[in-house]
Amino acid sequence: MKHFAGIFTLLVLMAFCLSRQAAASDSTSLHVDFQEGFQKSPVTLLIDDRVVFDKTISTNHVIGRADGIVISISQDSVLLTLKCSSVDYTRTVNLADGHYISLSISHNKVTFAQSKGSFIYE
Repeated sequence: MKHFAGIFTLLVLMAFCLSRQAAASDSTSLHVDFQEGFQKSPVTLLIDDRVVFDKTISTNHVIGRADGIVISISQDSVLLTLKCSSVDYTRTVNLADGHYISLSISHNKVTFAQSKGSFIYE
């Protein structure tokens, strides 16, 4: 009976640790790709008013991508703000619609796309 109590205690502790670990990993990833229209452009990306990307980037026209970032988040929607030399763009992003975002610039306007799967570059 003493061994049973020890094993039971160990199982309870393991279950507690696993549940805490699962709660800590409730965050998910938001993937943001900067695609067309960046030409040595200073770009700042904010998520919920927090700077997550601040860099000068240029589009690789062979694949149509300049750069990207993966952000760990824990909420269902975020406020995305793109600041670039030619535009300021803000949008609320509902992650139920997908965790993959692309941003392009053309004629001082931002094109936003959202997908449940990653974007493919060839």
